[in-house]
Amino acid sequence: MKSVSDLNMFNYPQLYVYAERSIQWSLKSIYPFCNFVSDVESFSSCTDNHFILIQVQSRREIHELVWDKIRIQLQKLSPVIIIGYQSKTVFLQEPYNLVFQERPYEYRYLSLPICLKEFFTALAQMQPIYDDLTLKSQIKRYASLEGLIATHLHHINNFIYREDLSSCKAEFNRIIPLLQLAGFGDISSMVEAFDKNPSLNQANEIKKIIEKLINGK
Repeated sequence: MKSVSDLNMFNYPQLYVYAERSIQWSLKSIYPFCNFVSDVESFSSCTDNHFILIQVQSRREIHELVWDKIRIQLQKLSPVIIIGYQSKTVFLQEPYNLVFQERPYEYRYLSLPICLKEFFTALAQMQPIYDDLTLKSQIKRYASLEGLIATHLHHINNFIYREDLSSCKAEFNRIIPLLQLAGFGDISSMVEAFDKNPSLNQANEIKKIIEKLINGK
């Protein structure tokens, strides 16, 4: 893993930026190695060692820009930094943004205004996705509602095995909107009951119900 000291005048990474003009000027003042693009298609000229920074306003934009465009259409392995979209706390609690928690060296969120220390730490630590097979695996796990639900279920299994009911509760609450959006059903009342009186048996029952919902049984 690189350290911040590894960023010297000879190996600063090129940063491709898709953001509003005020953000562009702000970035240019602190980091001269920026390439500003007017549309996401321009990321096609990035190499895997180039960094991509995108300003987003909504959950939908994250999916369309990061997954539909950069990962699926353009097949880019470049590290991706997201700025904007409320606060870091809100962003990382979103069930849709699980990849930013699980793979922080390939995906990173920065709050606005940009903190210099966090910005340069991201540039020092982040790295491209290892290879095309890893990219395909990430797309399967994170780019669809079904993949995200399966990934959250995997975490729930681990938490049940470890008897970590607090983490089970958090995962159940994250999976609720995913099930609703995918049209699999609503488990809100069951999770509310679990919140009031959590137990391993109840956690297992909710997990089994989720599995039945997504398997159509």
